[in-house]
Amino acid sequence: MSDPTSDFDGAWKEATEVFLQPILQLLKPEIHRGIDWSRPVVYLDTELRKVAPDAEHGRQHADRLIGFTRTDPGLDDALLHIEAQSQPTAQMAFRMYRYHTRLFELHARPVISLAILADDDPRWRPEFYQHELWGCRNRFEFLSCKLLDFPDDELFHSNNPVAKLILAQRIAQRTARNSPERFRMKLAWLDRLLEQGFSKDDTPKLFRMLERMTPLTRDLDIEFHRQLHQYRTHRTMTFITTLEQFAMEKGHSQGISQGRAEGRQTGLQTGWIQAIKSLVAVRFPDWDPAWNHHLDTVQDATRLEECLRLAGTLSSGREFLAAIGKPQD
Repeated sequence: MSDPTSDFDGAWKEATEVFLQPILQLLKPEIHRGIDWSRPVVYLDTELRKVAPDAEHGRQHADRLIGFTRTDPGLDDALLHIEAQSQPTAQMAFRMYRYHTRLFELHARPVISLAILADDDPRWRPEFYQHELWGCRNRFEFLSCKLLDFPDDELFHSNNPVAKLILAQRIAQRTARNSPERFRMKLAWLDRLLEQGFSKDDTPKLFRMLERMTPLTRDLDIEFHRQLHQYRTHRTMTFITTLEQFAMEKGHSQGISQGRAEGRQTGLQTGWIQAIKSLVAVRFPDWDPAWNHHLDTVQDATRLEECLRLAGTLSSGREFLAAIGKPQD
């Protein structure tokens, strides 16, 4: 079975929204100091699409356009264009130049361009775009930050949530062809996250990004969530509740897609069955995947709702099977 593909684009896209301040604090403190955080920032991704050629839609990088108020009194508002690139590409410098000039023309206010270089090639460091002919030269320099420049040890001990995001991406990059090692490193990453006491708000967001960046094969994914359920401290059990919610949402989405592919009208029934399967796999350490076939026989919506309630309240797979009247075969 081939290893699943990491979604670096989606993880960084979400991070630039939910962790904008920590990103700038860690990567470019001078930008962070120049923004008046008492005033709301405005995400202008629709405006960014206006200057992006149609051919670039669906590209493999994440970008954001953010309007902000500067701390210096009397100065106009400005724009911040952030692009996170996880693979080296020869077109990035030109793209940063093109976006910068088009955004300035469209909005007539200062534009700050920041490239987050999230790839694993230490030699790739684009910082400017230039073209010249017969002494006529145009040179555009943009800000960039190479994530490889941050030592593992510094990220490991940092309390900035974005440091943990960078470590999650390194896990994905270093274990691209080694799922068992990725499994081990994901557990170690979560151990450290919990030891450092990140907030109840930040922890699920970071976990969601970890899941995007470091997907596992199905068997290892089930085992990963089972091992998480073995944690017994109060702090960790609060976190596990969040994981159970993620499992349900992930299973529900996958089930709906499967149901539609099989020609069902909406796929909702398949979605809820898959959500229950995902939940019991996370909650019950004794759950045998062979028991999943019992859930496939549930047809009634009321019965599915009852199964979901039991899966969220009972303490073992055997107890759950007994409650829904199914044998432990």
